[in-house]
This record gives sequence, C-alpha cells and structure tokens, in this order.
Amino acid sequence: MSSELAYAAGLMDGEGSVMLYKKIAAQRFKYPKCVIDNTSKELVEHMHTIYGGSLRSRTRLKYKEKDIHRWEVQGQRCINFLNKILPYLKEKEKIRRAKLIINQYKKITKFNYTKEEAQKKIDFETEFYKNSERKQFLKGAHKWQENN
Repeated sequence: MSSELAYAAGLMDGEGSVMLYKKIAAQRFKYPKCVIDNTSKELVEHMHTIYGGSLRSRTRLKYKEKDIHRWEVQGQRCINFLNKILPYLKEKEKIRRAKLIINQYKKITKFNYTKEEAQKKIDFETEFYKNSERKQFLKGAHKWQENN
C-alpha cells in the first residue's frame, strides 16, 4: 500500500491542489478540499476507485485541447486522504497546508461559534493562504460538469 500512497502523493505534488473551499458565498467558513486535474480520465478514475470522492469533466472549447478530468475529496475524506499521503508529499507548501488541516481544522470547526471562536477560524483560513500567489479566486472561471 505504501507504493499506492507514494503515487497518490506524487499526483498531489504535481497535479493537485490542497485548498479550503466555499460552495456558496453565503457560507461563513471554508472546508478542506483535495483536487487533482488531469487530461487522463483513467488516472482520475483510479483515484476515485481507491479513495472515493467525486469525478467531474470539463470539455475544452479550443481546437485540439484535451478534455480535463477532475477527482476531488472534501471534508473528512480530504483530511483522511491527507493524513495517509502526508509522509510521501514533497512540495513544501502542500505539506504545510496538509499539516494545518490535519492538526487544526477539526479543533476549530464547530456548528455554532462564539466571537472568539469565529476569529480563530478566520485566523486559520488566513494562515492557510498566507503563501498563496492568488489572493482572490476567479468566480465562474471553469464550467465543471458532474459525471453521472
């Protein structure tokens, strides 16, 4: 199983993203999400078979561009996945983010927040993205389709 975990970590290092995500703007706080985008449908289907999650595809509109396929896990599944692959990750920023999610996310996430607890959650999200080159993410930049 360690070779499978090393393979998954390599995919995350090279093709993946570890992020905090909000489905809708009305959500107060973000949740963990791991994503791998690739032109190989078989690759993302393999990740889905082993680790669960969901699959999406995006058809490229420009001539000669391949379709993009996405595998993703979120919430507790993302935390479990990161916990498994952490010893094999090599990219420093992904290691830092994985450790933050594994060690802090559940401790500061609640159903109802006091003002101080809400500030801790905001501080966590700020720390998570402190090294990000993209401070603001484009809305509607991609049109992803659910695979049925």
